Amino acid sequence: MKLTAEQRVYLGLSPLYVIYAVTAPQLSPAQVEDVHVIRAVEQGLVYRLEFSTLIFDLFKSNLHKFHAHLLQQLPPAPATDLLEALSRVRTALDALELPAEQREDFTGALHALAEFVAAGRPFGPDFVPRPEMRLQAERIGSVLNQPLQSP
Repeated sequence: MKLTAEQRVYLGLSPLYVIYAVTAPQLSPAQVEDVHVIRAVEQGLVYRLEFSTLIFDLFKSNLHKFHAHLLQQLPPAPATDLLEALSRVRTALDALELPAEQREDFTGALHALAEFVAAGRPFGPDFVPRPEMRLQAERIGSVLNQPLQSP
């Protein structure tokens, strides 16, 4: 399977899109520290199939580069832009015509990450997440799991 540069960017950055989209109602990008991102990725990003492993291992091995790149490009209120980026992730997955099981593993991992972040787990026991974070996680699930686009 050959990925275009654009597909690699959207798929590779997708965990960060999820983390920042979920936290946007409560935290500014500057309040989401590297340790929070690392904790979210290590504990909340769970997958099992080869395609997900390929993309998420690439992400993990370049996490600091991807994180710095994304932070430079985030607008002050990034939630809408990040949901649009996740829509492009879905479009990239559609274009790859992956088997359903591989697609579900990838999107399921991202949705589980959204749920993990929405529960406030990367931020420690004193963090109380707002209900808006849970709504963002639900929106992410909807964006990622819309029916395949017909060609």
